[in-house]
Order: sequence, then C-alpha cells, then structure tokens
Amino acid sequence: MNKKIIYLSPSSINLYLTCPLLYKNKKVDIKKDSRFLRYGSWAHKCTEEYVKSDAKKDILKIAKSNFTKYDIDLDDFLDGQKVLKRFINREYLQYKILGSEIKLQDILSNGVALRGIIDLLVERDHETLEVIDYKSGWKFYTLSMINKNMQLKVYKNLVLNQEEYKQYKNIILTIDPLRYEPLSVVHDEVDNETFLDWISEMYTKITKDNDLKPNFPNPFCKGCHITNLCEDYKNYNKFDFKLKMDVNKKLEHYYQLKNLKKVLNQDLDYYKEFFKDYAHKNNTDVVSSNKYELKIKNNYMGLIKK
Repeated sequence: MNKKIIYLSPSSINLYLTCPLLYKNKKVDIKKDSRFLRYGSWAHKCTEEYVKSDAKKDILKIAKSNFTKYDIDLDDFLDGQKVLKRFINREYLQYKILGSEIKLQDILSNGVALRGIIDLLVERDHETLEVIDYKSGWKFYTLSMINKNMQLKVYKNLVLNQEEYKQYKNIILTIDPLRYEPLSVVHDEVDNETFLDWISEMYTKITKDNDLKPNFPNPFCKGCHITNLCEDYKNYNKFDFKLKMDVNKKLEHYYQLKNLKKVLNQDLDYYKEFFKDYAHKNNTDVVSSNKYELKIKNNYMGLIKK
C-alpha cells in the first residue's frame, strides 16, 4: 500500500512553527465573518478578474459586482477602491501574464512535497520570470523581510520544478502590499541551496513528528480555538503545576507570560507575589514599577530583568 504523500504549503509550515498542536488540528480558526478576511478575499478576487480580462474590464465595476458577495463594509469598500486604482498601474501588468491564482503541487528533487497558490506569474523577458504575491493588509514590508520570506521561496522552487518554466534562468520574487509600492528580490544559487536545506530539514521534522506537542506559551495562545486540547494550557493555571517549577523556571515562565498579560493577569499576580516572597527569603532585591512589571535583581542570575 502506497504511503500518502504529505504536501506542505507555506501556511501549513508557518502553522507548525507557531504551534505543532495547531498544525495537527490543521486550520487556525479564522472566523468566516472576519472583516479582514472578507476584505482580503474580495481584493484578491478583484485583481484576479481584472488580470484574466486582459485589463478590458473596469476594475471598479469588478469591485462593485463583488461587493455584496463578500459582504464588504462600506468604509473598506471605499478604501479598497483606492487600492485597486493603484493596482492597475503596476509595472508588472505591462509584461506577458502567464497566469493568475496558479495552483502548483509538486515534489522537489530533495523529496520535499510542496504546494501553493501563486497570485500572479509574469514573463519579464525570455530569460526572466516574476512571481508576485499580493498583500491586502496594512503591514509595511522592507527588502530584508522580502528576502527572508519563506512563502516566495516555496513558490520559486515550485515554479523551477515545472517543465514549462525550466527555460527561464532568472526568477524575480515580488511582494505587492497593494497599499504601498511593490518590493522585489532575486535570490542566487547559494541562497536557494540554503533554503532547500532548511525546507528539507523542516519537512522531515513536520512529517516525522508523532507527538506534535504545543508550543506553549506564545502570543497566539490568546483566543486559540483548541485550548481544550492543550494540556499545557489546562495546567498553567493550576497551583500545583506552578509549585513544581524551580525558581529559574518560574522566572522564565514569567517573562514568557508577559506577552499574554491581557488574558493571564492572574498568573502575573501569582509570579509577582512569588518573587517578592523569594526575594525576602533569599535576601535579593525586587522592585515593582507598576502592577504588571517586575524588576528582579537576584544573586543566582546576577542581573536585573524587566
């Protein structure tokens, strides 16, 4: 019986890196009525229809025709119109368009099975392709961020693995935030080999990980939809669990939990009192600057922490 091939997408890899337990349960619970999700889906649909019409359609008419389908807020619709007007003047739309919303799934030469959906692929010249990924949010990107972007690197290797694209020698990787100017990078062979080594290691780790233990605590614990499956989350609020920690572990846990202070104030109170008591018993200095900040000068670590 043939073993089922596990194909990883950029989103599933990021999900594993965030929390293996979330990856095990496959999807982050993003509410379908999320305003930002609706806006992103609507913006992508408008750009896709415009590109596939060879720019023959009025993009604002496309936007209006999809307005009710995606239940866009009026303010977002008016904002989106401005974004889409910027989009139709992008330089890359002047080149030969090879496809939009291209679904690729393949196994690389190193045995890594990947999949992904490329927003837009254009031919710059007979030797150069450009992979474009749209971002409809408000996040500002830098060249350093683009250069490290794992999603674009996955797309590049998927494209390079397709027979129809092997004639091209160069691939430009572009993120278009839509609200701002597009940013592009070109990775050399060394960069790509480094990535292939990393993705091979990551693929093995993910597909061979039978435990898939939670990455707890981390900022994404707030509002997580599978806390009922997370034993660490269930136990963190139990007094006996805290008592089992030595002081170094408690100190480490305190600083981790500070990222979650909006939902874990009772824990910070617990640690605050613990460290005050510890300081008194062990002749160390503790200064509380406000309710949820603690400066601890301790002999066993020899430094001040905030």
